[in-house]
Amino acid sequence: MDGSGDAPITPSNSFYVQDSNTVPGLGVSGIEQTYDGTGAVPVSGVASVRPGGDDPTDPYTGLIRSVGSLITPLVFTKNGSFEVVVVDRESDLPTRKYDIEKGKAYLTKENVFSGGSFLGSRLEIGQTDRQEQVGENLYYLQPYLTPALRSEKATIYSRLRGPFTLVGTEKLLLDVNGIDFTWDAAVLGAGVYTAEEIASSIDTLISALGRAYAFHDHIAIEAQNPNSGVVEIGLTPGGVVDLSGAAALGLLPGLEGRFFESFDLLVGGFGSDLRAWPQCGWK
Repeated sequence: MDGSGDAPITPSNSFYVQDSNTVPGLGVSGIEQTYDGTGAVPVSGVASVRPGGDDPTDPYTGLIRSVGSLITPLVFTKNGSFEVVVVDRESDLPTRKYDIEKGKAYLTKENVFSGGSFLGSRLEIGQTDRQEQVGENLYYLQPYLTPALRSEKATIYSRLRGPFTLVGTEKLLLDVNGIDFTWDAAVLGAGVYTAEEIASSIDTLISALGRAYAFHDHIAIEAQNPNSGVVEIGLTPGGVVDLSGAAALGLLPGLEGRFFESFDLLVGGFGSDLRAWPQCGWK
């Protein structure tokens, strides 16, 4: 909730659900932008609550804001879940928190604008729940079961999105077209880095045979020619098992991306004909 891991309940605070990021990898739960059904070609922009825009000044994007288009979202604390009631706008929320029944959570489709910025879709729970669960973290989840993905290109995406926190000692073993590379976080040092900054550092290392770049705050690593190459995340930089770099960046050790043979999990018992991307549909 509120784009972070901590959103403790207080007697009076407001919660805001951020926009979702569904691909690649595990993604982030949130408000989706879906086709508005008007026949217009969807383009990137500010999605509205109503098809065609909410007022004449809105940019027309062919998209609307949607809550749980495929499955009912979950709003919960460690003590249990809430029944989610979706409304269009902030003005449609109950006027007082005392008017919200215990066990219910109201969520707006509208992206609330305040203080010069968009805060997200406002979520409200009742005063009784606030008093009984003060201090508990509130979470929003869309529990999609995504069918296993496959790709016919030598490209691997990180499971996690930036920014990434490094202690400066992480190491990541990469194999690009049969040549091993070890990326050492010491070249950047301890700190918090964007996907662009880390991808640029990895790109410098593997530029002879591959490339790395940022994609929607994820790190993408691929062979110079993704239509003929191979990329693999290794396990033992310098001959010593070290998963620190893979863990910090959200790259699955042993994952291989190759043209046509796609993603193979290189673990005993699975053959090279297994072409699913394991971080999506199955564990």
